[in-house]
Amino acid sequence: MGAIGYLLKKQKWWGLLILTPVLLFLGDHLCRFTGLTVYWLPHHLLSAIFCLVTLFLYPLCIYEDARIRRIGIVISALIAVGAIGLAFLRPNVYRTDLLSDHGEIGAVFDDSYLVRLADPRYGTVAIVYNEGIESYFVEAELLHGGDTALILTDASGNETVYDLHIEYARFDIALH
Repeated sequence: MGAIGYLLKKQKWWGLLILTPVLLFLGDHLCRFTGLTVYWLPHHLLSAIFCLVTLFLYPLCIYEDARIRRIGIVISALIAVGAIGLAFLRPNVYRTDLLSDHGEIGAVFDDSYLVRLADPRYGTVAIVYNEGIESYFVEAELLHGGDTALILTDASGNETVYDLHIEYARFDIALH
């Protein structure tokens, strides 16, 4: 790292070649944090902003030559646009099983039931049967973090409502 720092301080154009992997690393983090921010605003908003600002500060603070700075800013801008664009083109989706008909909550349902989320912006849910363990599950593709309700409706129209709290890679569910 000391040798890399020494080479960067030489103020040569090839120092940008050394800096570019660091900028790409920051771009990768910017993509991830932007995706997490979109998934559950405002979580990780400061992390995304930090990565974005740091992308531009490195070439500005390390180099004194205006031409090298401009080239570094262009590289940083391309990385930032690509990272943010990728975060929006491939949004985070949390796929999981929310309920089981033999689970701890004591839910009773089968394929004759209908299932939905109170707010469909949070994602989609469906009842599926797993033949291997002979059990019904409520599978979900969750698009946002936050709070909503999961509603099971039987053939008679009776509804069972569950409170659902969604996070990045976990959820909490409880009978309403």
